Amino acid sequence: MFKYAYHTIASPKLTIKLEQHTEGLKLQVKDNGKGNPEEINNSTSFGIKLVKSLIRQIHGELTVTYEDGLSYSILIKDYKLV
Repeated sequence: MFKYAYHTIASPKLTIKLEQHTEGLKLQVKDNGKGNPEEINNSTSFGIKLVKSLIRQIHGELTVTYEDGLSYSILIKDYKLV
């Protein structure tokens, strides 16, 4: 992500949040880069395949949006905090 996302960005920013919601645990990773959600959704790269495989294993849901940068949100519905 860092290799391409910030190529022309003067002030790169990366935000990582983990929050507990009523519908589940939500992990969000957001940057202010130039990425395109369609490229991610249609990607066949090993990294994206790995992320999607891990999300399936934890029965999570992936949402990728673009709003002043790419935002990846993973919702984990069935979890247990210890």
